[in-house]
Amino acid sequence: MVTYKVIIPYQSMKKTLQNKRILMISGGIFAVLLLIFVIIYSVYRALHPRKIEISAETAKLPSIERIDRGNLNAFDYIGETDAFLACMYDSNISDDVFVTFFGYESVTVTRRMPSVRVLGNRMKKIFEDIPEESFPRYIVLGIDPYAALLQSCSNSDLYRKQIAFIRDIAVSHPACRILITLPDDSAFKWTSLDETKVKQARSSYIITVRELSDIENIRIIYNSVEEWVLYSDCIREDGPLSPVLYNIDSHLLATNIDPNATDHILTSDNVNAIMDETIERARRYEDIRSSYADLTGKDVYFIGDSIFGNYRDETAVSSFFRDMTGAQVYNLGEGGMAAVSAANSSSDIGSAINYLIGKERLETFSTRCYGFKSYYSYWNAADRLKETKGENSIFIVEFGLNDYFSGKTEDEFHRAMNMIITGLKSTYPKSEILVLSPGFIRMYNDGTMPTAETGSVLQAYRDITAEVAAQQSCALLSLTDDFGFSQEDTESFLLPDLVHYNENGRYLLAQGLARYFKK
Repeated sequence: MVTYKVIIPYQSMKKTLQNKRILMISGGIFAVLLLIFVIIYSVYRALHPRKIEISAETAKLPSIERIDRGNLNAFDYIGETDAFLACMYDSNISDDVFVTFFGYESVTVTRRMPSVRVLGNRMKKIFEDIPEESFPRYIVLGIDPYAALLQSCSNSDLYRKQIAFIRDIAVSHPACRILITLPDDSAFKWTSLDETKVKQARSSYIITVRELSDIENIRIIYNSVEEWVLYSDCIREDGPLSPVLYNIDSHLLATNIDPNATDHILTSDNVNAIMDETIERARRYEDIRSSYADLTGKDVYFIGDSIFGNYRDETAVSSFFRDMTGAQVYNLGEGGMAAVSAANSSSDIGSAINYLIGKERLETFSTRCYGFKSYYSYWNAADRLKETKGENSIFIVEFGLNDYFSGKTEDEFHRAMNMIITGLKSTYPKSEILVLSPGFIRMYNDGTMPTAETGSVLQAYRDITAEVAAQQSCALLSLTDDFGFSQEDTESFLLPDLVHYNENGRYLLAQGLARYFKK
């Protein structure tokens, strides 16, 4: 028998050993680097927990027991564990993610929650170590039932089990009041659903109410007003940091809803009828939309003070107006602006107005006005006006409150308003000018409005605005008479500072303007 030997060359064996050694060293280096990364990441997370503290958006919750009309103390936040806030609002057609907002120990934290179950686990984890004497008096939850049902794979039994954590908390802590707000989704969302999905969405609301409304310390709020038909602040993209806070503020306090009113409290007895009314109202979407002017191709310039200028996001008067009418808008409002200052070419805001009408050099305007919130709006507006010469343009001019507050005399105010409107008319004769007279404020002493340093009451500045508009042949709208506002209901459209418009007020102001131009 012949025996064969396989001889492996020495160089080949040496190369194989070297390759193994290289792999082992590489693996060791990778393991060390991975360990270092884990250590660094763990230290970083320990020093930087996953929460965002927003001091300006501290969770202030309205009292569930009683909300007094006009009582600034209705925002009642006493202790760090006095209230807990969580929101799971999303559009009705989304089935992949919830945008969730937590307010706990005066901290608002933005998180994304994949399901009702995850929210429940999160709540239980937060609450499990809190002694009964420190347990929140109020828990506010914003839940979208339809999105939550979709997260439960459209399994209604599973959804019932997943919301059981709310029942457990309510039953085990009877002294805690739980307020649940359901989303006032826009009609567009409802009308985007086919009949099968509409039925499913309707069913999700009914399930939620029937599972929870029989518990004494749970209250379920649902508000669908006319504004709901076109707008919902809980689902708006790029909205405020805490939509559920704004929702509670705007739709409970700002719209003066009685928290005990049965038409806003969902119960097992009324949920079917209210959901049917909601779906029917959604079908009026086009009717409501048609009540607004179509200003496509128009340029609209909002010139005024903080009523226009304090908010420059999608909740600004100009933004709402743009969404309603299709106009191209320019927000030239600047907080603190008085007509007397705007008419004075030596003032900074006077420089901005002069730049708008072509009487100020760009270099001077930029030097003096760069710090304005409205700086780039003035820049873009001036460029646009140079191009159009004011054709297809509308100027909406609003002044008076700061003239009143700063003690400008009636004669000074009269001259200033004339100068501003004359400048616009002479520079852009083909444009349209609408003047707004000053609106309501809440600064009253025993029913009488206090006077400014001039001794004039605010009504005098309203009268002067109307007089100048008539002299200049300009259209006039009164913020006290033509928008449905009233002195008795100022808490429904003014912020707690008693002067500026809240989100609801800004919306109604834009709505009134959109319907005015329809005429």
